Amino acid sequence: DELVERLLTAGLDIPQGLPKEILARGAGVVDLLGRVMLDEALWKDESQRGWGPIHAMHLLGGLKALEALAYFEKFLVPDRNTDYITETMPAILAAHGPAALESLKRIAANRNAEVYNRSAGVRAMCLIAYRHPERKPEAVEFLRYLFGQTLEEGDDEFLEVISDDIAGLKDSRAMEDIRRAVKEGLPCESFFSWQSLE
Repeated sequence: DELVERLLTAGLDIPQGLPKEILARGAGVVDLLGRVMLDEALWKDESQRGWGPIHAMHLLGGLKALEALAYFEKFLVPDRNTDYITETMPAILAAHGPAALESLKRIAANRNAEVYNRSAGVRAMCLIAYRHPERKPEAVEFLRYLFGQTLEEGDDEFLEVISDDIAGLKDSRAMEDIRRAVKEGLPCESFFSWQSLE
């Protein structure tokens, strides 16, 4: 508690060694950091303490403790959309390795979550597939399923956002899914040109 309180009062001036001290506590700090990350009052706090949830988010990624994934699933909900999440969350989630895939599937498939938060789950799955080729077939199978379901639902924004990540898997069947969707009218020029996907 004392270490995390120091983190909360530090703002962007983090004392050297403090993150390592916290990480050294291992899985024992997951619950405390998870509660900081989920604290709505801290997200709205404009003082130094407002950086606490962002620090907690990154430290949880550094711990790579699977227990933290439950907190990330709660965290990636509607209305929480900041650049601090969309830019770094995929790497934070992917740091948990292949064992995170089931949790990432739930994040990506959560229709109640904000589009870019769902896409963080997709991108993390793609990162894991890249780093662990033996799990790529599982990631491809799920993402093709998710793409098809989302196409039926008509959620063009989500499809556009995740198409680039799916194309990056370099799977011929997944690319054919994207090609077919574009032929059927999926606009892909808003985020990525068709040429870049190819």
